[in-house]
Amino acid sequence: MDRNLVIIFALFALFFVVAFIGLSIWGGQRNPIIVNVKDENNAGIETAKVELYNTSNEYSKYPTRTLMKTLYTDANGVVDFGIMEIDYGYLVVSKDGYYNAIQSYDRKSNPNLLIRMFKIKPIIITVKDDNSRVVSEAKVELYNISVSNVLTLVKTLYTDANGVADFGKMEIDCGYLVVTKEGYKNQTRNFYPSLEGTNNIRIYLNQLEG
Repeated sequence: MDRNLVIIFALFALFFVVAFIGLSIWGGQRNPIIVNVKDENNAGIETAKVELYNTSNEYSKYPTRTLMKTLYTDANGVVDFGIMEIDYGYLVVSKDGYYNAIQSYDRKSNPNLLIRMFKIKPIIITVKDDNSRVVSEAKVELYNISVSNVLTLVKTLYTDANGVADFGKMEIDCGYLVVTKEGYKNQTRNFYPSLEGTNNIRIYLNQLEG
């Protein structure tokens, strides 16, 4: 073979190698987005709803978000979104009886994502005064703060003779409590649903002076 042809072929080969490396470095290559949804015992969760959102820019102060695709997990708790034109986004996973799960997505990270869901547990509030004595008939308002930062009153209860307000099992993204009683300073508190045991929360009210 002519020496000039050999040089030309070698240059072409080098060009394609450099181009391939460049695409890999600058994120040109995309991989399928595969999501594994499991419970606290590491078992796959079937028929969980998985929503894949695209966000406009990871560093934008006000990123736009667009729902790209919705799938349901198979018998093994797996969904395969295939190759998607998404650089930054997040996944929202929901199923009756479980807390919603949210997972961010970055194309530069591992496209095989593991998302764990936990069963909904009772929310039990115990109200005491600053001397650790139970406070009965205290008004306890439970609010939910959604993912989009919307505050909604979910339920209102009054503590019993043991200072307890048992809301039972409730699906809460982020909880916000307002506890009031005449003769005491109002008390507020944010909480995220516990992932282990029950949501046993203690609130202490300080008595007003005079």
